[in-house]
Amino acid sequence: MELKDIIILITIFILILLSSFFSAADMVYSTVDKLRLKKEIEQKNKKAKVALHLANNYDQTIPTIVFSNNLVNIFATSLASVSLLGKNLHPLIITLIMFALIVFFTEILPKVFGRVFSYRFSKLFAYPVLGLTYFVFPIVYVTRFFGT
Repeated sequence: MELKDIIILITIFILILLSSFFSAADMVYSTVDKLRLKKEIEQKNKKAKVALHLANNYDQTIPTIVFSNNLVNIFATSLASVSLLGKNLHPLIITLIMFALIVFFTEILPKVFGRVFSYRFSKLFAYPVLGLTYFVFPIVYVTRFFGT
């Protein structure tokens, strides 16, 4: 295996991890116990305040998460396709492998864990998701403008 192949595999792995994060965040902010977060805010917990903001503004949070998740999934699949087509693998095999990886490892498992650990993850993910909402805001804003 060449260095180029190792770099591509590592990149695909990182993209799968990012997609897992986004899928978990989707579930986290739609299911988190807001009353529990409010109690922590009373104790001056800043992460709880950010988490509650994201959960209360889920209609603004979800487009950011979905956009980012789709972006990394498409990039991972494209990267796998381009790199593995040169290895004499049939495109259908590449598609099936990426489909299985994406569905199981970046959709089902993260959403299960996101639901089970929604309270803990809501605070853990708070600042990264908030930062991402600012970063992706122009794209989300334009798409929301055309959607109304």
